Amino acid sequence: MQKVIGDLQSADFGFEFDWFAPFFEFRFPTVGEIIRDGLQLELRYAIEPWHVLGEETTGGGTARYVDDSMERLQVMLRGAMGDSPNQDSVGSR
Repeated sequence: MQKVIGDLQSADFGFEFDWFAPFFEFRFPTVGEIIRDGLQLELRYAIEPWHVLGEETTGGGTARYVDDSMERLQVMLRGAMGDSPNQDSVGSR
């Protein structure tokens, strides 16, 4: 989301990332965070894909049965590359 907002800003659109912070916190709530020895570990709930199990046509439309039994977790570790010579490469992120 930061990249998209950055692209909009570079195209002279007045978007600010802070405007989207409440949406981000609502959609991806924080589970926990810990900071130790220069490392930051953050856990958030992630997007859950709901696989369609079947469809049934009803008088009012179509009913889709989904499997919502999965929960996903996003794990983000910051500061792990330290003094790596590849800090700026994509493979180091």
